[in-house]
Amino acid sequence: MMRPTWGAALFVMVACGPLMAAEPAATVRGVLQPLREARLSVDFSQPISQLPLKEGEAFRKGQVLVAFDCARFAAELKAQRAAWQARRLELAGKRRLLRHQAAGRFDVAIARAKAQEAAARVAVVKSRLAKCTLRAPWDGVVA
Repeated sequence: MMRPTWGAALFVMVACGPLMAAEPAATVRGVLQPLREARLSVDFSQPISQLPLKEGEAFRKGQVLVAFDCARFAAELKAQRAAWQARRLELAGKRRLLRHQAAGRFDVAIARAKAQEAAARVAVVKSRLAKCTLRAPWDGVVA
């Protein structure tokens, strides 16, 4: 759970404002509530490779909160990109054959569909890989 640091500071400034104006001292009780809170999670199970912060430590927007060991996803991305390249080459070959009337439109359509499927597989792995590093959505404190 993350809590913004400036939310508590703002509350303290407002609460302490009248006390600084030389008014009689008063005891104030209250509960500080975060202005924003986030619970971050991922939809896969991978070993953690980096956990740079401990509870109570402050962080800045965009700072890495946790990184997972996603070497498997990186390797899978390379394999899917190679498969996509092979499908694109196959499609280009079928189109050349079609121009010379050595292949039919159906062959080209199948090759195009296979290339699109390979591109979609690349996008899926890229999406998974992008989730391997969780960054702070705003400044805050690890709770």
